[in-house]
Formats: sequence, C-alpha cells, structure tokens
Amino acid sequence: MSSKTGSILIIDDETDVLASLDELMRVEGYQTATASTAAAGLEKLDKEPFDLVLLDISLPDSNGIDVLRTIKRDSPELPVIMI
Repeated sequence: MSSKTGSILIIDDETDVLASLDELMRVEGYQTATASTAAAGLEKLDKEPFDLVLLDISLPDSNGIDVLRTIKRDSPELPVIMI
C-alpha cells in the first residue's frame, strides 16, 4: 500500500462508479467518504474536512455545477475534480 495520506469525498449517484472510485482511492492509500446525492455530500463537507472532492456533474437532486458553486463559496481552497 502506498504511503499517501489525505481524505477524499466522492459524490456520484452511479453505484458502480462510486464503488470503483472508492476502492481505487483506498488502494492508493487515501481515506475516503462517499455520497450518492448532492445533499448528502454537502452535509459531509459541513461535518468533516476533506483534501479533495470528486464530484459527478449530474446528480439526482442537483446539478454538479451548482454543487461546485456551493463548495467554492464555502471552501474556496478545496480542490474539486468534476467527473
């Protein structure tokens, strides 16, 4: 296992994509948390710090761009990768 540290929040409504990204990041040595809706992801961001967010552009309860705007408003330095 790699010696990387850091925490990644993965927000994606596609179960297979979410599980694959979660497993890949864990194998690479990162701590992960997952959410399948924008609301759940934003709630997790309110409760704990993350070093990176992997964000689906299309979610069932919100547009990924709107979620990105909310994240950047609240945590402007937090890196977000849109998927």
